[in-house]
Amino acid sequence: MPSALPNPDRWYTAAELAAMRLPDIPGTKQGINAAASRQSWPSRPRQGRGGGREYPVSALPPAARAALARREMAVEAPPPAVVAAERGQRDPADMRDATRSCMDARAALCGEVDRLRLEYGLSERQAAQALVDQARAGQMPAHLARMVPAANARRGTSGSRVLSLRSVQRWLAARAAGDVTALAPAEETPREAPAWAFPLMKLYARPQKPSLAACLEWWPQDAPVAAPSYDQARRFIGSLGAIAKHRGRVGPRDLKRFRALALRSFDHLLPGDVYTSDGHRHDREVAHPLDPSRPKRPEIISVLDVSTRAWVGWSAWMDEAEWLVAAALRTAVVGAGIPAIWYVDNGCGFKNRAHNDPVTGLMARLGITIRHSIPYNSQARGVIERFHQTGLIAPARQATAYVGHDMDQEARQLAFKAGRKDIKTYGHSPIIQPWDAFLTWVEDCRARYNNRPHSSLPRIRDPETGKMRHRTPAEQWVALLPSADDLGVVPPRLSEAEARDLFRPHEIRTVRRAWVQLGGRKYFSQTLDDLDMHGREVRVEYDPRDMGRVWIRDLDGRLVCEAAENGNVRPYFNDDDVQEARARRATAQDAMALRDESAAPVLLAEPAPPAPRALTADEAAAKERLAAEMAAPPKRDETPKERWWRAHQTLEAHAAGRPVDAEALRWARGYSQTPEYRSHEAALEEWGADIFLSGLSGGQVSA
Repeated sequence: MPSALPNPDRWYTAAELAAMRLPDIPGTKQGINAAASRQSWPSRPRQGRGGGREYPVSALPPAARAALARREMAVEAPPPAVVAAERGQRDPADMRDATRSCMDARAALCGEVDRLRLEYGLSERQAAQALVDQARAGQMPAHLARMVPAANARRGTSGSRVLSLRSVQRWLAARAAGDVTALAPAEETPREAPAWAFPLMKLYARPQKPSLAACLEWWPQDAPVAAPSYDQARRFIGSLGAIAKHRGRVGPRDLKRFRALALRSFDHLLPGDVYTSDGHRHDREVAHPLDPSRPKRPEIISVLDVSTRAWVGWSAWMDEAEWLVAAALRTAVVGAGIPAIWYVDNGCGFKNRAHNDPVTGLMARLGITIRHSIPYNSQARGVIERFHQTGLIAPARQATAYVGHDMDQEARQLAFKAGRKDIKTYGHSPIIQPWDAFLTWVEDCRARYNNRPHSSLPRIRDPETGKMRHRTPAEQWVALLPSADDLGVVPPRLSEAEARDLFRPHEIRTVRRAWVQLGGRKYFSQTLDDLDMHGREVRVEYDPRDMGRVWIRDLDGRLVCEAAENGNVRPYFNDDDVQEARARRATAQDAMALRDESAAPVLLAEPAPPAPRALTADEAAAKERLAAEMAAPPKRDETPKERWWRAHQTLEAHAAGRPVDAEALRWARGYSQTPEYRSHEAALEEWGADIFLSGLSGGQVSA
């Protein structure tokens, strides 16, 4: 027999030998262990759970070995205890991966038993025992040895478990009773929710989003069900699905983030079929075009073509209004064409009478079909929402004065204060973006976006690098335009002149001497003077992207004229006159440089200085006194205590009848009414003259 067969000296535990009821050995586990110890049977540690010792067949008495050999040679059916119960047919597709792997491993091991039976003429039990002995001796082929842990279907990663004869016999019996699916272990049935699950979810599923610790702390003391431990509650919440876990903690709108998502296909659309638009508050402060001292974050209205993702138009102002949306649509219809469908939200800038009126509305005049998205369903307009991140927010984040919601709050506040301080001091600030620079920045962002590969567009091979990449929106527009031309659905374009009467914001202003003022800008037209419109109110229409001119209409909407900024500004003097005067001045300077000043006649002689006058006696005495006062050292300032003492002595001398200077007496009487004098008098009474007057010089005290 080849060496691959197991060693005939097999090993059994005391419990297995006791169950066999062999002759000449005890019939209990304890008796067999005692006999083995008494007779010094060889043994080895048993592998697997439970431990214990195993004994070889060669250690048994001869009668026991013979009986065991007869049993093994006889072809017996497996004992009923090891025959698995018949299972119904199971579909492997419904099994878990672990269950399917266990079934396959058991089937492979049973197939190895069949091979041993056929190759060596063994009984089923002998072949099964040979397989078990191979596994215990480590002589099993590597591919079968790797299947043993999966076939055992036991948890743990130690890999110390091996096959047992009973397990192999049970698998063989299960396969004989059914098919290969009978080898699959029974899967765990879903456990019922614990009794405390419903009260826990009532506390947990609240919009305040309490923590698990708070829910357990709020558990009622008189509740019919005891509160679970924190770990039990944590494991239960973790086992829930996303919707069940968040229901009640978030509203139906936020719950959409966890529900099924329907993707929209735009492969059937052509350029100009659908335009979508939305507003975005710029993440940087910009100087107001009409009043630069009032910076603000403007609203940017962008228009995108859905089929190509091209950014076809935009407008910007300080608020989202109907005229601002109309201005964005004007740039789109002039630059790209009139759309068939205008897909926007329900904001006041998009849903209003000026746009939607069936007769006079803007959409009716252009033949555009307007479609509004469902309120609070921004997922349906992900094209424009995602565009804001790439087209506007990402470029704005590069600026130092970025004020988006993800900007550091402290840095944002410092930039705000610095900008306001600069405006107050200088009238402008490098932090505040000028309006014209802002318009240029948006147009640059539009150019970069339209020429940047877009992940939702088809992939092509780059003609320069040879690498695969996505198409840019501009390339997609050019690629799809011939298809639209073949079908005759190329979006028609409006000329600039046709579009002007459709879209233009306006302000009411009063004409002053043929001038109108809009913010800090002034506009002039001679037509206003010719029509004698001084003092009349007019409607001044303007283009936020071109503030160099305005269109003036009367209050009934009739066009009066087009006025230019600073249209009647004249130079203070003509350039020719100024140049001629400059040349004349230069000629005179050259002539003066060549002239001999010594030969020039004296037109007016300078008068001789007067002789000094002699001082009188009084003037000489006053001069001497002034010199003496200036030469004397400066007087030391009088302290409050010295000032009080001088007034005190003056008043005492007057009370005693001694002569006192009238001016000094008047000052002392006035000073005696002050809090300073009264406080010193109170201190003199409290401390006495010896202590209180110790700080004064001797001369002052004796005086």
